[in-house]
Amino acid sequence: MHAKPTNTLKVFLLGEAILTQVGQTLGFGKRTSDIPQENLPVIAVGISAAASISCFASTLSKISFGVTLLRLTTGALRWFVWFCIVTLFVVMLPSALSTWIQCRPMAKIWNNAIEGTCMPVHIMINYGIFNAAWCAAADFALALLPWKLIWGLQLKPREKFGVGIAMSLGVL
Repeated sequence: MHAKPTNTLKVFLLGEAILTQVGQTLGFGKRTSDIPQENLPVIAVGISAAASISCFASTLSKISFGVTLLRLTTGALRWFVWFCIVTLFVVMLPSALSTWIQCRPMAKIWNNAIEGTCMPVHIMINYGIFNAAWCAAADFALALLPWKLIWGLQLKPREKFGVGIAMSLGVL
């Protein structure tokens, strides 16, 4: 079961790397005035896709660790891990899709000259801040949970620290 999320994450990472590299060859990372105008929409679409992929990948890695913790927990802790898994996905989804749904028509996102409407920028910024804060809180919670699980085991203190640190590296 652990191989599938890892392979999925590798595919996401590869897709993001490819999109970022293509964007870079078109001028991504340069000052806007130094990028050929015809490349701007292509770069914007590619980087938006890369951002969505990145959002899915980072959330799926947290969910994957949560699924691992499900095997080790019971009772209230198990419900807490499920809560983290579900809310991480629910909170991530609008963030990952925001680039694609914030304007009507969608092309207005990359071309201001197109007639249409977009969500107010402050809504997108505030949701992004909320998403980042929630993901950070879930990261800390999922990273600290193994310490509670390990502390009751019959291991030498040195082994407990080693296992706890290894399982808590996600906090970084």
